[in-house]
Amino acid sequence: MKNNEADDARKNEIYKNKILTVPNVLSAFRLLLVPALAWLYLVRKDYSATAWVLLLSGATDIADGFIARRFGMGSDLGKALDPIADKLTQIVMLACLLTRFGNLLFPCVLLIVKEIVTGCMGIAVIRRTGKVLAAEWHGKLTTFLLYTLMIAHVVFYNIAPALSDTLIIICTAMMCFSFLLYMMRNIRALKSVGKKTEKKPERTVQAFER
Repeated sequence: MKNNEADDARKNEIYKNKILTVPNVLSAFRLLLVPALAWLYLVRKDYSATAWVLLLSGATDIADGFIARRFGMGSDLGKALDPIADKLTQIVMLACLLTRFGNLLFPCVLLIVKEIVTGCMGIAVIRRTGKVLAAEWHGKLTTFLLYTLMIAHVVFYNIAPALSDTLIIICTAMMCFSFLLYMMRNIRALKSVGKKTEKKPERTVQAFER
């Protein structure tokens, strides 16, 4: 058991600063799918193809996370690249769907605000701590619900208003919940750095007195 944990730790250390890894390639591929989604939906108006590309994007998202965890290929770049690919996909796809479904305006605006705020706080955490914080379960659940919302509105072009509103309410509630939890996590991370900084002079004084 200890040997397995030691092997996992070594793998994580090896891949931590690597750029060219399988999960990172999959995340980059997902970024390339973003303009394809917009083109298929807005220009070609090929909703079946849009749905398949969206499913492919979701599948690569699941695959890169699984590979990173299973084979210890997680990297700092991957921790940043994966959510960027997710959020760009979601924002662009929701913006495209707005041309047909006006009731998606609120979740689209909320998502943009959420990502700007958490993104700025995440950058502050990186600058203060030197660490890239990984996505948490509530963020992954929010992503799943957003993909469900988007695929439902792409596949069911004439989706029933009641079903559409229900999906939007569930998704919006989860976004707000995740937003709050990420804010709390980032604030704790920033406060912990401040506490460590305050303690340093005390240790110096104690050492001098000895």
